[in-house]
Amino acid sequence: MIGVQEGLAQMMTRLLAWAVLAAGCVFATTLEKLTLDDMVLKSTEIVRGRVVDISTVRQGPLIVTQIRAVVTERWKGPQASVVDVFLHGGTFQGLRQTFSGTPELANGAEYVFFLWAGKSGRRQIIGLSQGLFDIVTPEEASSPSTATALTARRAAIHDMRDPATGGEVDEPSTSIPLDVLRARVQRTLRARVQRTLGAAK
Repeated sequence: MIGVQEGLAQMMTRLLAWAVLAAGCVFATTLEKLTLDDMVLKSTEIVRGRVVDISTVRQGPLIVTQIRAVVTERWKGPQASVVDVFLHGGTFQGLRQTFSGTPELANGAEYVFFLWAGKSGRRQIIGLSQGLFDIVTPEEASSPSTATALTARRAAIHDMRDPATGGEVDEPSTSIPLDVLRARVQRTLRARVQRTLGAAK
């Protein structure tokens, strides 16, 4: 009798999971606001890369999107010509699942990825949308001041939590020349190395 009850419970769990997926529900998340320096220091990898493949798989009740990008520049982390990045949500066999704060990437587009990999080794974008900048060509730039160089642009982010006050904050869209972003990352990493060497003396 117990075995039958356990079997029914497992079946109900699977049916509930599929019902959640079929509803295409949106999962709300509150992100902790990260500064650019926070992302530089906490990331395990920072790369510039072009997306060459996007695929989705189902893992239990979750849909996971796998992004494959060819690395064109590496600013932090071990050398690799390709990175696979995993995002929660996506569309699988006609079922759509979304998580607020998770960015949507386009095949063929170029981005700067601030990545973090935990014990599983799977790369994720740190801070979700916070750790992703799309690369804008001079022709695509909306501001005349950025029309002569590549620009790194991040979309507006909503419903973040300010770690200092605990209150919710929004951040408008951000644009920064790619050269400036690259130099900022390198400067922040050099400063950490210098602090580490100074502490060791």
